[in-house]
Amino acid sequence: MSRATTRQAPSVGAPLLAFDRVSFDYEGRVALDGASFEVRRGEAVALAGPNGCGKSTALRLAAGLAHPSRGTVTFDGDRIDAAALARQGFAKRFHQRVGLVFQDPDVQLFCPSVAEEVSFGPRQMGLPADEASRRTDDALRLFGLGDLADRAPYQLSGGERKKVALACVVSMAPELLLLDEPTAALDEDSEAEVAEFLRAYVAAGHSVLATTHDRSLVSALGAREVRLDKRHHVVLPPEPCPATRPAPPMRF
Repeated sequence: MSRATTRQAPSVGAPLLAFDRVSFDYEGRVALDGASFEVRRGEAVALAGPNGCGKSTALRLAAGLAHPSRGTVTFDGDRIDAAALARQGFAKRFHQRVGLVFQDPDVQLFCPSVAEEVSFGPRQMGLPADEASRRTDDALRLFGLGDLADRAPYQLSGGERKKVALACVVSMAPELLLLDEPTAALDEDSEAEVAEFLRAYVAAGHSVLATTHDRSLVSALGAREVRLDKRHHVVLPPEPCPATRPAPPMRF
């Protein structure tokens, strides 16, 4: 019997992503050095620290876009490395369950219109047309992009493109959402919209790992903080910030 048929349904609060003594070197330069931390189901984790400490590298490792020089990264108990991701079935399931939004949205946007961008992921997942359409419409609505659906992404402002990139990943409803500086380039109202969405996403049982310098976002999410220092080590974080208000109900 396959592993998939024998695994019990995981409980909320169980570890989903785990870094175990992870180091990563890039062309002789240390980006992470023995980092250990985890993200549990149904929680938000803020990855904080000075510029150049390895926060974005950690996201790339979590997304399977790079692999540790030493140590292990596991997702839902499975080791994420080059050998695992070389298996087509495993890689497809993994990339459906883990979504990454880069700090620069232009890295992710390539379709002629906003609607096509947001629908691309669900269509690649092989969902029925009506389900792909529903997910696209829901994601456009969540980020207030309905009026921009027919616009080309390059015609939008930086903040609007950021929200399109978020909508693209959210349309696939990943269990783990990885965000690199999610409020960068957003105005105050858009920051509040993103924070409200992320609170609801976590309240619905999903997990979020976000790099951020935005203390108000950490507070709004009630995020548990994992801090990296300038030597690329995980150091003891301050006490978690309480959420500012309960998350509204939302369907994903």
